[in-house]
Amino acid sequence: MVDELKIAGWGLPPADLSLGEDEVHVWRGIVRATADQLGDILPVLSRAERRQAKRHPAPKNFSAARFMLRSLLGRYLGIDPGKLRLEETAGERLLVAGRPGPPHWDFSWGDDRAVFGISATQRLGMHLEVVPDDRVVDELMRRMPPREASLVEFLSPDNRARSVVGYHVEREAERRLERYRQGHGGDGPDDFRVERLRLGKRFLAAVAAEGWDWSPSFWRYDRGGEADG
Repeated sequence: MVDELKIAGWGLPPADLSLGEDEVHVWRGIVRATADQLGDILPVLSRAERRQAKRHPAPKNFSAARFMLRSLLGRYLGIDPGKLRLEETAGERLLVAGRPGPPHWDFSWGDDRAVFGISATQRLGMHLEVVPDDRVVDELMRRMPPREASLVEFLSPDNRARSVVGYHVEREAERRLERYRQGHGGDGPDDFRVERLRLGKRFLAAVAAEGWDWSPSFWRYDRGGEADG
C-alpha cells in the first residue's frame, strides 16, 4: 500500500494565486453552514444548485460545498463566483460552461469536508471519502486485488479501514483523471502521480495529476472565520 502523503501543514494562501507551469494547487475546506450563513451563500448559487440543495440529504453542506467551489474558481478565473455557469459532464464531473480548460481543476466532497485541485498545465482528478465510523470495510476489501487485500487483512480495524478506503480513494482519483483526459483528446503524458492526502481520522482524499514532476502546494480554504483543523 502507498503511504499517506505526510503534509507538515496546510498553509494559508498567498494573495497571488497565479499558477506556474507544472504547479498543482490543492485546497481543503470545511463545508457546513448555519442558517444565518446561508443568507450569504444561497444568492451566489444558481437556481439549479438551490434546487439540488433542497433535494440533497445535507442541504446546508451541499450549499457550502458549491459556495467553496465557486469562490475558489472565481479567484483563479477572475470571475464573479455568482456568474460562473457550472455544468455536469456524463462522468459527473463539473466544468465551467464554455471553458473546458486550462486551467484544469476538480472538486470532491463528503460529509462536511471538501478538496479542490487546480493546475494550468496538469490535467488532474480529485476524490474524497469518509472513513466509516464503525471501521467496517469488508465490501471494499472484496473489490481490491488479492495481493493488496492480503496486505491489510491483519491490521488493526482503524488502520485497516484507513488503508482500504485510501486505496479506493487513489483509484477513484486515477479514474477521474483518465475520464477527464479521454474527454479532452487523450493526448499528453501517459504517466501520472497520485498523492494520498491526510485530512484527519475521518477523511481521506487523493489527487492524481499527469506527469511526475509537478509541484503541489496545499492551502486551507476559509469561508470567513471558520478554522479548518
